[in-house]
Amino acid sequence: MTKSIVTDFGADPTFASDSTAALTAAAACATDQVFWDVGKYKISASIPFKTPGYHYGAPGMSIVCTTSASDDQFQVQTSGLGLRGLTFQSAVPRTGGAAINVLDGTSFLTVEDYRMDGAFIGVLLSPFAGAGMAILRFSKGLFNNGVLGAAEGFQVHQGFAIAIDHLMVRTDSQQQIASAIHVLNSADITLTGSNLMSAGNCVWLDAPAGATIPSFKSLGNWFDSSVVGLLASAVGGGKVIALTSTNDWFCSATQAGIRAITDIDTNPGAGSLIDGLSFNLSQIANNGGNGIDLLDTGTHRVRINQAIVAQNGRQGTASGVAIANGFDGLDISGGTIGAGDGWGGNQYGIYFMGGINNCRIDGPSLQGNTVVPFNGAPTLPPMADSTFTWR
Repeated sequence: MTKSIVTDFGADPTFASDSTAALTAAAACATDQVFWDVGKYKISASIPFKTPGYHYGAPGMSIVCTTSASDDQFQVQTSGLGLRGLTFQSAVPRTGGAAINVLDGTSFLTVEDYRMDGAFIGVLLSPFAGAGMAILRFSKGLFNNGVLGAAEGFQVHQGFAIAIDHLMVRTDSQQQIASAIHVLNSADITLTGSNLMSAGNCVWLDAPAGATIPSFKSLGNWFDSSVVGLLASAVGGGKVIALTSTNDWFCSATQAGIRAITDIDTNPGAGSLIDGLSFNLSQIANNGGNGIDLLDTGTHRVRINQAIVAQNGRQGTASGVAIANGFDGLDISGGTIGAGDGWGGNQYGIYFMGGINNCRIDGPSLQGNTVVPFNGAPTLPPMADSTFTWR
């Protein structure tokens, strides 16, 4: 195994001189491992990584600092690259670009123990250009004090088998960036053990025309202090398929803990679709609006299993679960939609806007809501067929 040190290539860890050329040479070298000494390295343009290898530094102490407001800091386009223990900073306010731009054709990329301060975009998975990208892992990262109102921790335009774990997104001021994770097109994303705070949307699954986002799995994450904790949207024929949330926490959003929206009412011929959402053992509590907002048509087959949906509607009349007229495929099993586990009740427990198809509600506690469990009325709304059951 061969090893190199970036200072061997002339990189300056004192920030006194520009290290762009030296770090570009280090990124292109054929050695198996490259160590980034403790220090702060000035760059003025993007560093391209087109050679496999393992680049590692001292977490929090090996710093790559750009003097460009909009250039990417790293551009990755290779198979078999590992990056560990690097911190990304900027000497000027960022107006564009990413700390790490993963280009089409990249595979088997691992990024670990990383930190991104003041970024515009943290990690960008660039749009498809013919090759595709797959098997990408991002572990133990901090996206800190991104550009307020605009920044995104991850912006995902493509990829297969993407794993993100133990990501923290935060701001010191508790003001909000745009999104912690913004997915526009990809397949098979897994998010685990992360703490996403102070974002307009903690996670936004945003399927535009022609895009499909299948298989997003979320396990043991914290979505807090946002506008919407998890937003799924599909327009122009876009599709979000098979979203699974297990043991997640959706708390303190100003609008909704979880929301699904499509353009099916205004553009019915496009075929936009959100289908197959499952929330298991999750807590959806203390949100300003609805806990789970399914008031937009075009969403089908939602399962809520052993969840705690409580104390939603701080800002007026709102529901634990709000369901659109004509909704098809609701299954609520066990858990609490009301007061419980230290939380108070919702304004309404479950709110139906009208008729519904294929609905089963089996055993959730509906105690402690401000009005009554359903619709603020003592009777259930009319069902569109005979498949409704209540136990």
